[in-house]
Amino acid sequence: EQLVGRSFLEFITPVDLNRVKESFVRAVETGNPDEVVETQIVRPDGESVFVEVKPVPILEDGRVVGFRGILRDVTERKRSELALRKTHDLLMTVIDASPMGIAILDREGKTRLWSSAAERLFGWQKVEVLGRPLPTVPPDKRAEHRALLDRALAGETFVGIEVVRQKKDGSLTDISLWSVPLRDDQGSICSVVGIMVDITGRKQAEGRIRLQAAALEAAANGIIITDRNGTIMWANPAFTRLTGYTAEEAIGRNPRILRSGQHDQAFYHNLWETVLSGRAWQGEIVNRRKDGSLYTEEQTITPVLDERG
Repeated sequence: EQLVGRSFLEFITPVDLNRVKESFVRAVETGNPDEVVETQIVRPDGESVFVEVKPVPILEDGRVVGFRGILRDVTERKRSELALRKTHDLLMTVIDASPMGIAILDREGKTRLWSSAAERLFGWQKVEVLGRPLPTVPPDKRAEHRALLDRALAGETFVGIEVVRQKKDGSLTDISLWSVPLRDDQGSICSVVGIMVDITGRKQAEGRIRLQAAALEAAANGIIITDRNGTIMWANPAFTRLTGYTAEEAIGRNPRILRSGQHDQAFYHNLWETVLSGRAWQGEIVNRRKDGSLYTEEQTITPVLDERG
């Protein structure tokens, strides 16, 4: 009773009304059923539901005299689609906001996702990468890359492995790589997501530290490093040759183990006051070796400042 005598279009939400009208007009013009249109209708209780509408014209003597409308409720499916789209949009927002480069590769090794951070990291834009193999793999690393991809597609997860990759300008960069396999609705692995962090700066810093450590180890002069309280943290081989104490014996102890008794307390007070004020102390000092023998050395003590000075 609520429907008879009323136009079906009265129940269409305003946002979709013109689109549904166009579908009916095409059916009138052609005399044939039009394509299915997905729209919303408003029920008597005011709730909107999603339906698929297929207008089928009723003909008499070749003229359209009415319509038979075929409606199918697709509300649950549509709500699921909208929820998935909302989740997808949220994930894409997170991916684009991430400072780490993110890529997704399919089973053939073609790129299905390339984040904004990956663009900044390597220099290739999305349009240059999507649907193609990763351009970031240097020629001599392709076999390694394929082997890693195959392992990931077999279900293996990688955490922070170090690889060398190539930027668009041809320069090489050190990358820390995390990767996780992705599965489809059937539970089969269909692709792999990779998260990439540029560690070139860290690797260069590590190289400098190794070089400096090697130089300290090889130095002809005895060198120790202490904390602010004077506890020995490191000693080089020359220190052992000079004093007789091995690094293992010296670390954790105070340089007082070398005191000869030839200097008064004021001497050491002045020494530490100078160093703790941030200035280097330099002078001649008489120390005692592990075997008890005395020796005189020219000593320089230099304070090491942290980031706060």
